[in-house]
Amino acid sequence: MFPFRVVSVTPKLPASISRLKELAYDFWFSWTIEAVELFRDIKPDLWRETGHNPVRFLIRISGEELERVAQDDDFLASYRRVFELYD
Repeated sequence: MFPFRVVSVTPKLPASISRLKELAYDFWFSWTIEAVELFRDIKPDLWRETGHNPVRFLIRISGEELERVAQDDDFLASYRRVFELYD
């Protein structure tokens, strides 16, 4: 019998928002409203469906949605503000 392994497949993050994965795995996001809002603003319905869990959110988000926000000037400004706080 072959052992089973769980494999999570996530879309590749565009370079301009590549640090979202880093943020998703850091509990810092959970007590920083700007970081919570950053994930929520990408796709609010999916954010609710995934129980506000950024790791699950990134696993389920489509590459097309990520490309869309990676080119959105307002989102990118929020992204930069969050990482100014984070760093």
